[in-house]
Amino acid sequence: MARASARITLVTRGAHLDAIRTRGLEVQEGAESTLLDLKAIGPEEPVDRQDIVFVTLKNHSVKGAAASIARLCHANTTIVWAMNGIPWWFFHGMANESASQGLDALDPSGAIAAWLDSSRVVGWVIYPSAELVRPGCVRHTSGDRFLIGEPSGEPSRRIETLHQLFRSSGLDARIVPDIRTQIWLKLWGNVAFNPLSVLTGATLKDLATDPGCRRVIKAMMSEAKAVAEAYGAKFEVDMDARMDVARSVGPHRTSMLQDYEAGKPLETAAILDAIIELARRKSLSMPVSTQVQGLLAMRVRVRDRAGIVRT
Repeated sequence: MARASARITLVTRGAHLDAIRTRGLEVQEGAESTLLDLKAIGPEEPVDRQDIVFVTLKNHSVKGAAASIARLCHANTTIVWAMNGIPWWFFHGMANESASQGLDALDPSGAIAAWLDSSRVVGWVIYPSAELVRPGCVRHTSGDRFLIGEPSGEPSRRIETLHQLFRSSGLDARIVPDIRTQIWLKLWGNVAFNPLSVLTGATLKDLATDPGCRRVIKAMMSEAKAVAEAYGAKFEVDMDARMDVARSVGPHRTSMLQDYEAGKPLETAAILDAIIELARRKSLSMPVSTQVQGLLAMRVRVRDRAGIVRT
């Protein structure tokens, strides 16, 4: 987007902010490395209100950042929400559901909804895989597909504007009529691969090709699919094909495994806890996923007792 002459401001903090201010943002792709000279500010620093705000935080960071995100918005700002898992605005624009409903796993106190108007939100599903090499340096390992859509599924001028911005930037962006189904399709793999990667330390390729792991993954994916369909999602990809997508990424460590190894909080709430909460609301059972939820919580507690957790 910066190369396409969009005026970009990065909002970040700590060592990442210092590094970008000092030498720019380095993006690695294969053997190539590009240094981008971008404006970067801290969350509380003064800045003009923005036309579009891209939110790429993990869910556990959103509550603390909600006021800062709201500060970036004018009356017509669009918030493009890119997060793994179920979003806090899940019920907005959904037929037969009240937009005022919240999910305890994601926004138990209603603090996010109090700061951010869900009508500003556009859904964004991202498939590129990347990792933070060091402060100020990101490595893009695979993928270039982005999906965008209104929560209501209706066409809109802001969606067309976003689509044009992505395409003019050379990005493979597509408008989809049912963004929730696309969120579920990505989550369908994450709900199993991410927690199991932390429990085993395995890469996506390892998990997708190990017979024992595949059995657990299929059980969790079957449970998640039943929940998704209860909320109107339509799956046009079979389970083996979805697992093959993960296998094709290769020896990639999931973002949840990267966070676990770095001593950071995990995005369990959006990827696993929220689905189990949605299942209970529909009186559906998720026995394997609930067991994995318990094992994952124990693994994090053991890690936290052994060292310092980073935020």
